[in-house]
Amino acid sequence: MRDWPTTFPAIRYLNAQLKDFVPTEDEFKKAIEKYKGIQAMLMGGNKAQKLFDETYKSIVYASEPYPQPRPALAYDGLVAFAREYFRPSNMIISVVSPASPESVDSLFSQLGFAATKDEPAVFTPTFNVHDKPVTIEKAGGGERSYVFWGSMSQIDPADAPLLQALSLVLSDNIVFDIREKQGMAYGMTAGVEIIQDKALFFVSQGTRPQNVDKLVPQYPRFFQMSVLDSLTQDQLEKSINMYLGRMMFRRLSSINQAFYLGTSVYFHSDETYDQRFLQQLKNAKLADVKNVAGKYMKVTSPLLVIVR
Repeated sequence: MRDWPTTFPAIRYLNAQLKDFVPTEDEFKKAIEKYKGIQAMLMGGNKAQKLFDETYKSIVYASEPYPQPRPALAYDGLVAFAREYFRPSNMIISVVSPASPESVDSLFSQLGFAATKDEPAVFTPTFNVHDKPVTIEKAGGGERSYVFWGSMSQIDPADAPLLQALSLVLSDNIVFDIREKQGMAYGMTAGVEIIQDKALFFVSQGTRPQNVDKLVPQYPRFFQMSVLDSLTQDQLEKSINMYLGRMMFRRLSSINQAFYLGTSVYFHSDETYDQRFLQQLKNAKLADVKNVAGKYMKVTSPLLVIVR
């Protein structure tokens, strides 16, 4: 914050909102109308792609641990929800400022923060675990087909930075091969997705219907150790530096810095997690990346979803 003293009214306002948040019924109605507009837009669009997204996510990710159906949106329900969850004991407030930690603490002291006992675990998406291959094919009825292929491995979370480096290399190779060399992709993503102690090696793409049967047999070969035979340290560093450039750009503003501090605490209980992760990624060596590939990049119980 450039001019810290001038922010005192803003902090006082923020404190009041955090402590005594009670929207008016008119504000609630406006929010509902906005929500309905967004939902209407989401209901349109590419039905085949929506079917694809819903199908592959249902086999890749575990269901949310919340009761279904969800309660209807009602004003009284929102107020009760805010009273239960929108309170200091549930909050993480990140401040990026030239002011001292003591002066920042004093501004928020009226909130009455206190350590909570038996705080519930933070919900994060988790992967479904499959002990045998899964193949699902559905008719989308559109001009494009969509394909997801993936294989999951148990990992040591400490290897996450090296797996991110591996993901960058795999993504570059797969996207270049399928989209640029073969010309058989519209939009596509590929690489390694990491959640806690599991890693998903995957390809997800849109293509023309006639390409599906040509593509599916290719996917496993992109996740064999031989794909790293020609990889050099310079190539690895180039992929990592391009990624770090994008990540550091996102962290230029104080607002985003505060965001990553907060998510580090919220999801990892460590305010230094984001900074350490990026530094470990920057220091990744070719031998280490090949080592984690050898440990985890093994195709077992592959998942395949086709919508065409």
